[in-house]
Amino acid sequence: MKKQLLIKENKKKLEIMQLEYEERKKREDEETKRVLIQLPEKLEISDFSINSAIKYHFNKPSGNN
Repeated sequence: MKKQLLIKENKKKLEIMQLEYEERKKREDEETKRVLIQLPEKLEISDFSINSAIKYHFNKPSGNN
């Protein structure tokens, strides 16, 4: 009897968790769409920033690999 009650409680908890997950996923998907809409179609990286990154990489102290 106790086991059946625990099973029912766990099923209810699982259903609630599934609904919460679906709601959270829907909100996250909507937020992702909003962010993607705000991004420019093509992100450009200048040669200067690439060269700066290369110089930093090769000139940093050897202890920080």
